[in-house]
Amino acid sequence: MKKYEEYTALDFVKDDSFRDWVRGKGRDESFWMHFLQQHPEKKADIRQAELLIRAMNVAPESLSEKEVRQEVSQFLEKITKSSDQNVAVSTRFWWQRPWYRLAAMIALVIVASGTWWIMNKNQKTELNSSLLPLSNSLAETVNETEGSLMLTLDDGSTVKLSPHSRLKYAPKFTGEIREVFLTGEALFEVVKKKEPFLVQTGKLTTKVLGTIFTVRAYESDNRVTVQVRSGKVSVYSNDKKTPTTMTTTKGVILTANQAAVFEEKEKQLSKTLVVEPIVLRPEVIINHFSYDETPLSQVLKQLEQAYGIHFQFDNESLKNCKITATLSNESLYDKLHLLCKITGATYEIVDGQIIFDAQGCI
Repeated sequence: MKKYEEYTALDFVKDDSFRDWVRGKGRDESFWMHFLQQHPEKKADIRQAELLIRAMNVAPESLSEKEVRQEVSQFLEKITKSSDQNVAVSTRFWWQRPWYRLAAMIALVIVASGTWWIMNKNQKTELNSSLLPLSNSLAETVNETEGSLMLTLDDGSTVKLSPHSRLKYAPKFTGEIREVFLTGEALFEVVKKKEPFLVQTGKLTTKVLGTIFTVRAYESDNRVTVQVRSGKVSVYSNDKKTPTTMTTTKGVILTANQAAVFEEKEKQLSKTLVVEPIVLRPEVIINHFSYDETPLSQVLKQLEQAYGIHFQFDNESLKNCKITATLSNESLYDKLHLLCKITGATYEIVDGQIIFDAQGCI
C-alpha cells in the first residue's frame, strides 16, 4: 500500500494514478478527493506536482534537437553547480513524444532526475525555482472523458471543463491580465482581482473581473455563446480589434441571466438571454409566484425583480388584466407562455430584455 501521506511533490509527479487523475483520465477521482480532505497539509506538494504535469502538455514548437540539448545541458549545469554533491543526471525521458518547447523539456528532465531532488535537503526551495522557466509557457489541459473536469488556476479561479474541450493557460499569471484560451465549453468561476480575466476563443474575447459564466466555442460549431450566471462581463468580436485595445463601446456588456451569441457566418454579435434563467432575488417572491386576481403589471414587475431581467410593457394596455394562477414550478419561459395564453399577449427577447405586448385581456 502506497504511503501517499509521506509523498513529496516529485513523488506525486511520478505516480501513475496521480498523473491520470490530474489529466482527467483516471478512475480514482473519489480516492484523490478524499485524500485531499484527509491530508490538507499535502496541498502545497500536490499543487506543485499538478503544475509540473500540466506544463508537460504544451504545444510543440519548432526547436531543433540540437537547440533543445544545448539549453537543457546549460540548465542542468546551473543546478549542478548550486549543489555540493556530484550527481549523475539521467537524460532519458519517460515519454517518447515530439520535441516540446524548452520549458516542458526542462520539466521532463526535472521529473527524470527526481531521486536527486528528493535526497537534496533544499528540495522544496529548488523545486519552486524549477518552476520559473515555465512561467512564460502555456500549459494545456484536455478533457478526453465523458464527464466534466475541474481545474483550479493560479489565481484561485476554477474552471469546469466540459467533455472534448481543451484549455490553455499560464501555470502562473503575471502581468496586467489573466488570460486563458478555450476550445470547447467551460464554466468559469473567476476570483475578483484588479487584473482583468480574459477568455479567448479565437472568435470572441470575454473580459471579466470576477463572476460566474459559461463559454461555448467548439470548433465544429458556427456560433460562440457566452452565458452569465452572476456578475458582469464584456464580450467582443475578435474581428474588429485586438483584446488589448478594445473598449466597452465595441462589444456587448452582459449581466446575470444574459447571453451573447456570435454567428460565424454573419460575423454578427447579438445580446439575448440565457437558456435557463435562474432566480437571482428569491426574497422578492413573497407569494411563491401564486396570484389571485393580481394585476398583470404587478406580476411582470415581480418577475423582473426576481430574475434581474428588464421587462418592457405598456401599463395602460394592461390595466384591466388580472391574473389568478400559480407559477412556482415553471421556468421563466413557461411562466411567460402561460401568461400569454391567459391574456392573449405575446413576448419577444430583444437585446437581453423581454418585450411583453398585450392589447387587453381575453
